[in-house]
Amino acid sequence: MDLFLSLAFQEQSKEDGLTVMCRGCGVQKLMTKFIQFYCYGSETHHQSQVEEDERKLVFVINVKDEEQGGGRHKQSDEQTIMDTLLAEGVPPNRLPTLLTSKTKMEGRREEVFGRGGCFICTSRILIVDLLDGKVDAKRISGILVPDAHEIAEG
Repeated sequence: MDLFLSLAFQEQSKEDGLTVMCRGCGVQKLMTKFIQFYCYGSETHHQSQVEEDERKLVFVINVKDEEQGGGRHKQSDEQTIMDTLLAEGVPPNRLPTLLTSKTKMEGRREEVFGRGGCFICTSRILIVDLLDGKVDAKRISGILVPDAHEIAEG
């Protein structure tokens, strides 16, 4: 990772903050590094040993899938993220959970969120699940928003 990106990662992983980057500065690399960091969670504890209050949630919203990409990409950004994480050595069982309107999880999302971890979803899914009480906002430790300028009220 470039020195600039390493410094940005170190700064943002130590404390709360906002990073705004333009295209060409490595935003995809930095975002993937954060997702990789959050996929592992606490490396010193097994998930079952971590107290419920310690299991944090991280959401990656506004990631384009193939339908939203408008022909801009040969593969979806979601798939690019997953492929990059696998190439970086993240085991398949530690990859982010993908939640879309097509994901069948009737009545299970609250249980899945309860385990913590990293989730790729739409802003609409996150908002509805927050309003419905399926997500405990106090446990959210990060929200990554690539292409935030493209989020529109809808």
